[in-house]
Amino acid sequence: MTRKNPDRTAMEERLRPGEEHFRTLVDHAPDGIFVADARGRYLEVNAAWCEMLGYSHDEILGMMVSDVLAPDEAPRVAGEVARLRGGDTVKSVWRFRRKDDSSFYGEVNGRQLADSRLVGYVRDISQRKRSELALENSRALLQSFVEHTPAAVAMLDKELRYVAVSRRWMQDYELGARDLIGQCHYDVFPEIRHMPLWQSVHERCLAGAIERGDQDPIVRANGRTDWLRWEARPWRDEHGAIGGIIMFTEVITERKLAESRLRESETLLRGLVETSPIPMLVVTVDAIVPTTNAATNPKAIRIFDLMVFLPSAELDGELAKFVITNGTICPVKNCSVRLCTMQRPFVIC
Repeated sequence: MTRKNPDRTAMEERLRPGEEHFRTLVDHAPDGIFVADARGRYLEVNAAWCEMLGYSHDEILGMMVSDVLAPDEAPRVAGEVARLRGGDTVKSVWRFRRKDDSSFYGEVNGRQLADSRLVGYVRDISQRKRSELALENSRALLQSFVEHTPAAVAMLDKELRYVAVSRRWMQDYELGARDLIGQCHYDVFPEIRHMPLWQSVHERCLAGAIERGDQDPIVRANGRTDWLRWEARPWRDEHGAIGGIIMFTEVITERKLAESRLRESETLLRGLVETSPIPMLVVTVDAIVPTTNAATNPKAIRIFDLMVFLPSAELDGELAKFVITNGTICPVKNCSVRLCTMQRPFVIC
């Protein structure tokens, strides 16, 4: 008959209240707690873990940890176990399957004990995960909207890295098929690093300002000057904080070049009119004569005061066919007065 060691018995008596207290804490913990053997078989679980999974305490004991994982999580198990056996404390998110086949997301903090048992602490983060997924979906929708919008649009974060960009932006700035997401705006357009004006625009927008311009030049890295009509404003995250800048631009270089060519043409034409030896007048669509050249004589003016000029491009190059005499429109034969249109006024010579 074996005699009990009085000292050991006394020690066990002293430890028992502490163990009971620890057991009470574990059972009433809001997070799930489990202990499994080296193969992953449950040895002990607390009440919270049973409630999360929908199993009773006795049902869980003897099950494998992998038995309560969603099927698509199975490929991850071997890698996580290897990390645990390597001595790492592993923190990761898993999708678990309840007894009724519904699922939830749990954040697991796990480690391996000295005797090779595995201990895990699980927190239900389903609500947080749903919010994260909703935010990801919202961002994906926004990126899709920006990408397919017919305007040139770029969305940057607070570090001026691309979050979303439209196809039109890629076309207007001849960026080809580059993947801009995550790249810094100043790396994509290095010339801006030497343009304090544009840098200050970005800084003010990140501080909450809305900036815009109707026709501003930007000298590209290849030396070409582009003209832009643009607007930049801050965008805000789900908490209302400024998350970065969204820019809307229109390259109006062709329009500026056309306006310049038109001004040159008008200057040239004005010079031709003023120096021509042929009598010439500029007549508006309201039959007003604001300009004549030096060769125009009073007789010519009297003739033109009687003419009817219609604002139609179809008259360009045709001979005048009618005059007004005493309020009556009368045809004119063998007239040498030729009409030509120039924007709104008519030049007659």
